[in-house]
Amino acid sequence: MEEYAKEELTKHLYRIQKLSSNFYEFRLASNNQLNNTEYPNYIRINNFGSKKTGWLTYNPIKVEVSPVGEIKHAREKYLQKKKKAIL
Repeated sequence: MEEYAKEELTKHLYRIQKLSSNFYEFRLASNNQLNNTEYPNYIRINNFGSKKTGWLTYNPIKVEVSPVGEIKHAREKYLQKKKKAIL
């Protein structure tokens, strides 16, 4: 991840509010007002396309925040499928 000022990154840091099979809801991490559903405090992604509410429109990046506040790219932990050997 490129180096940015921490203050600039926190303006664009969202937490997952709600997950569903139909949509994702994100809320600005620095804002805890649950009744505010206006952009940029709240984002709802309804599809994986590039339309107004699409995943590709927002292009989210998964990050990790350490206990001391360092922000870095999250490493995806993929499970490797083991191949069965037939003898």
